[in-house]
Amino acid sequence: MVYVVERYLPGLSRTDLLPGLSKLEPAIEELRGERMVVRYLGSTIVLGDEACFCQFEGPSETAVAEANRKAGLPFDRIVPALLIHPYQRRAEMSASTSLPQTARRGRSRRLVLISVLAAVIAAIASAVATYAVGSGSSPARPNASIPASVLSHLTPQQRQYVQAIASMSYAEMAAAFGTGR
Repeated sequence: MVYVVERYLPGLSRTDLLPGLSKLEPAIEELRGERMVVRYLGSTIVLGDEACFCQFEGPSETAVAEANRKAGLPFDRIVPALLIHPYQRRAEMSASTSLPQTARRGRSRRLVLISVLAAVIAAIASAVATYAVGSGSSPARPNASIPASVLSHLTPQQRQYVQAIASMSYAEMAAAFGTGR
């Protein structure tokens, strides 16, 4: 799997970083002796942001972190990545989309949270609409006044439609739109 090692180093210069990166090869060789195969694929140095992004291929984030520690290179974080070469044609491109369990779990939790939140909002909106429509025949909004700022952005036909709906009674709304009962 490919990993990107992010380094944010204040005062970063090319002359400071290149000697440090050259220490990676001996550190990687030392790990190979410990049966951890890590490959250094290259780096992108962004001098304006004082940042360096190094790409590694290895069995785990831990192995990549160990290679950087042995080389004496500080880092801020290590993340799984996808390395795509521009010379690969679309049909030939094969990219591993496997992500560690922690990354997958974070996405699924977010999706579940969003789904639950949407369901709660829909239930509340339905309850409010049912209560408002089923509670009598008084106007939906007494003196159904709509702010001029809202109406000013509508066409005359849309404005007339909005004002007509706003002035309907609960019974008229129930007859026109149904109550779901």
